[in-house]
Amino acid sequence: MFGSDILDVVIGMVFIFLLLSLVCSALNELLEALLKNRARDLERGIGHMIGDPANASKFIDAIYNHGMVNSLFKGAYPAPRKGDLPSYIPAKNFALAVMDLVKSPPAGVTIPRNVEDALRSAESAATGNAAKVQASLEAWFNNAMDRVSGWYKCRVQWIILVLGLIVAIALNADTLRIARSLANDASLRKGLVATAEARASRPPALAGTAAADQQQIEQDLATLDSLGLPIGWGPRKNSGNISATNLGSRTMTSESF
Repeated sequence: MFGSDILDVVIGMVFIFLLLSLVCSALNELLEALLKNRARDLERGIGHMIGDPANASKFIDAIYNHGMVNSLFKGAYPAPRKGDLPSYIPAKNFALAVMDLVKSPPAGVTIPRNVEDALRSAESAATGNAAKVQASLEAWFNNAMDRVSGWYKCRVQWIILVLGLIVAIALNADTLRIARSLANDASLRKGLVATAEARASRPPALAGTAAADQQQIEQDLATLDSLGLPIGWGPRKNSGNISATNLGSRTMTSESF
């Protein structure tokens, strides 16, 4: 029995911090939807890949304004807002655009050396096979995008860390206090384990839009609020008073729990 209680405490603690981590992930996606960092990373990554991050050659303009890429976003490059640019470009679209631009460069656009070298190497290895040239350029683009993904993942790790600290402080999520409450309160412990089992039986919610991310935050905070856990900065109130808006704009008031 004693061993079962300890296991329930461990399950409860894991579940609580899993919910908190989901809140942080949803907040990060919400920030991403607002700031459009992936689009900025993609633009910067293309600049480094072609060897012209300052866009002196205007080749980035040509890529984004080419029909194979321009069809992925509204307007023309440079966009009035960086958020209007695409956060993803298929490697095939990029390769076809580069092949066409090198063949017939627009007025005022020069071909960067990296592009010339990549195309020359691809043509040398392809021995006249256009499909192989395209495949080589696609591989070149995908390898460069691996670096861009590394930038994004590194930044997200720091953002999640900061968000985790903010959420933990805002909710006063004291690990020792929560663990003591679970160890001493059998009904709280069993209720938390039952909630964890019910949550595990449901498929994860799909996210990716600001509305979906905010809804996920609301659901996870409501779940935490309904468990009767010793979290929050003031005396507990009735549940249902927590919102993602409160977390973002007020960093939680003492009446949220």
